[in-house]
Amino acid sequence: MAEINNTAEIEMLEFEVGSAKYGIDIGLVTEIMTNVPVTPVPDSRPDIEGIFIPRDELITVIDLYRVFGVIRCEGEKKLFIVCHIDGAGIALHVTAVKGLIMVKRDDILPPGELLEGKKHPELFKGVIKTDHGIILVPDIESIIR
Repeated sequence: MAEINNTAEIEMLEFEVGSAKYGIDIGLVTEIMTNVPVTPVPDSRPDIEGIFIPRDELITVIDLYRVFGVIRCEGEKKLFIVCHIDGAGIALHVTAVKGLIMVKRDDILPPGELLEGKKHPELFKGVIKTDHGIILVPDIESIIR
């Protein structure tokens, strides 16, 4: 499991996949794109939705619906959070982007019991309890491996 940055506060992008809330370090995010046509890649992993090439850069699309075991609603627009991790362009297919939040590092709890029963608890760095519910912190590096 990847280590969370040692700063006192972390700025995170809050997003949803289905009705669940997630957050990733904004430092990983390059841009947010909508309704980009995705080309499927034959014989790829089931969670690889495909690729697209904006501005001459190859971006691999990770289907977070499939990764997290969420059923996608018909007619949803395609919304992607584009990240650069270890020099690779990755797009995370999500339901909605909610905005930026500041989180104290100490407020990020280890996943532990809160994620028991999840499909792949090892894909999470932690959990944030807020006044508006729980935000799961996925380990994006583990997801793309």
